[in-house]
Amino acid sequence: MKKLVANGVVIVCMILAACLTVWPQAADTGQITGSVTDPTGAVIVGAKVTLTDKATNTSHSTESNGSGVFTFANVVPGTYDLTASKSGFRDYRFSGARVLVGQLMTVNVQTSNSTMGTVISGDALISLPNQNRDAASLLIFQPNTAPTFGGAEGNTTGGQVAGAMSDQNTYTLDGGNATDDLAGDNNYTAYNRGYVAPQAAIPTPIESIQEFKVNTNNMTADFSDADGAQVLLITKRGTDQWHGSLYDYFQADWLNANSWNNNVVGVPKVKEHQNRVGGSVGGRALPGETLGGRTYFYFNYEGRRYPYANGRFEKLTPSALLRQGIILAAATGCGADGTLPCDPRGLGISPLIQNVWNRYMPDPNDLTKSTFVNGDNLNTQGYFASLKLPITDDFAVARIDHDFGSNWRFNGTYRYYKLVYPSTDQVDIGGLLAGDTKGALASHSSNPQQPRYVSASLTGTISPTMTNHFTLSYLRNDWNWKRVGVPICGVTITCDGSSPLNGVPGGLEIGGEAFRPLAPLNMNTQQARFRTWNGHDWGYTDTLSWLKGKHFVQFGGNIKHWWDNHVRPDNVTGALTQLVYQINKGTGLHMTSEFQPPHCPDLPTAPTPGCIDANTLGTWNNFYSEVLGFVGTASKIFVRGGSDFHL
Repeated sequence: MKKLVANGVVIVCMILAACLTVWPQAADTGQITGSVTDPTGAVIVGAKVTLTDKATNTSHSTESNGSGVFTFANVVPGTYDLTASKSGFRDYRFSGARVLVGQLMTVNVQTSNSTMGTVISGDALISLPNQNRDAASLLIFQPNTAPTFGGAEGNTTGGQVAGAMSDQNTYTLDGGNATDDLAGDNNYTAYNRGYVAPQAAIPTPIESIQEFKVNTNNMTADFSDADGAQVLLITKRGTDQWHGSLYDYFQADWLNANSWNNNVVGVPKVKEHQNRVGGSVGGRALPGETLGGRTYFYFNYEGRRYPYANGRFEKLTPSALLRQGIILAAATGCGADGTLPCDPRGLGISPLIQNVWNRYMPDPNDLTKSTFVNGDNLNTQGYFASLKLPITDDFAVARIDHDFGSNWRFNGTYRYYKLVYPSTDQVDIGGLLAGDTKGALASHSSNPQQPRYVSASLTGTISPTMTNHFTLSYLRNDWNWKRVGVPICGVTITCDGSSPLNGVPGGLEIGGEAFRPLAPLNMNTQQARFRTWNGHDWGYTDTLSWLKGKHFVQFGGNIKHWWDNHVRPDNVTGALTQLVYQINKGTGLHMTSEFQPPHCPDLPTAPTPGCIDANTLGTWNNFYSEVLGFVGTASKIFVRGGSDFHL
């Protein structure tokens, strides 16, 4: 009997990872191609080549064509056995061929394009250090990628690939698009989940991912959705053997040192802990065969519970002297010689401001010159306390795989996520809002998220030389910034008759557009604005693969339909849809030297007590306006809408 040689170089290529990604293909599969020859090198036409999935023991067959070439397009990533047979020849067998996502293995071990990328799967995914345990975060470990470090919301630095901005990264999950259509790498929502790293629009916990790949350079046409990285992720699947896992990642205060800020003022470590718990299971869904084949399933749940205290949250509060209207304790008089009164109205401190401070601002308990909140220890000092911000999130994914006979294969996935995450954007320290108590910190802002993701793929072998792969995906990208907004008596909050804010028709912001003003609750534009993002993204992709002689050709295309609804009540730079009075120097108020302490550089002799220099003049002017209750700016944004553009 003659010896049949199914060229094994393609298999060796897969094991040694000597090949790179080549011709276009589906983003959730791999591909095998090769040739069948006899010992003389002559091609064998019509040899039966069978590929068997070792995980499910299901097989798919094709035949070598007139050039002796065979191909398996759109192969689900995994480990396979390959056999080739032909009447009159001894069978050829090879075991343990590993198919990787987004890769094509060629018989001549030559690179058909120059795509650069890295595949990570199996135990490596779980073993690599990863603070948030999300597979997409491993992007930053790839060559040619900038590392990630924190910044302000939406301004995360890092994750840039090959010089492209990080928001140019694309995330493909089970063949569909899971990219955030606002920020690309999901900086806004990743930051608000408490960590900063490149992310898809829905979490991809490492326990749920079978394979992770990053293309960083020179992507082919079907992988070139953006200028940055192309991140490919595949959900685990069920196999013939039942398998599962249980895990708990635990952190607690007794495993960590105290923070620097707590040590400065002698505050002990805050008792805290967090758990990231989960489990998974996969296997045969039904005994025997149904609708022509076997059915497999995989399920993974992961939850995070972080009932922690923020440790130290500190805000500025007026000193005892400032509450009496005394600015910068050394200043006793105004004018060039320090003999004139500093109060142009002769009324002293504004009763409204004084009442707000006395009723709603707790006495300071940080009497140091705290750089943490920029207090000067004369006019302002710090008030700090523990702030409870319990984080809860729940994630789940389910996958179904079914073979409709030997020629048609289906898989579908569904991902669910819900995050409850209170934030420090608006914190009431004075009992201003109903249910709050003066001195007990209460958060009135949160950043909830509820994205969903669905994908479905159908792969059919139309003929031994022609295969079609269709993918449908749907992403609901849903996140919010919930804020209490501007507290206005009789409008957004109920005030009793003794409240100093009664009769004030707007919000009172003492200290201007600031995150930590001299008021019980900040209402600056950046922190008091709410946001709603509700995106519905549909994707349809179809690829037809055709082997003609020694040529492999693919035709295909994709359609994307995005519907986004984004709402926010601000103009970014200082106005909300609620009226706000800013009590500070602000625009339109000019402080003359007549109502300022003597300027130290202007004195003919050495500086004397009571003078202020150029470095503190602006600070004195601001406190001057606040103590006297001068309104620098009153603003409210009006929006025209509807067909007739009425306000």
